[in-house]
Amino acid sequence: MAPVEIKGGPVAFALIGKTGGGLASSEDEKKALPMPKEWKDAAEGSEKPLRLPDDVLDRVWPVEK
Repeated sequence: MAPVEIKGGPVAFALIGKTGGGLASSEDEKKALPMPKEWKDAAEGSEKPLRLPDDVLDRVWPVEK
């Protein structure tokens, strides 16, 4: 697979998998997107649904326009 050409940023991606046959410890963790606690904290209190990861990143790293 060729690398993706990036024009600007930030860029985010997530991988979901099992390590050593491990399983999520609860139903909530199985449904949850892998996201750092700081991102989840930034998303809390939003008045509208947020698109992932775009809207969350805008709240974590606001860009002056």
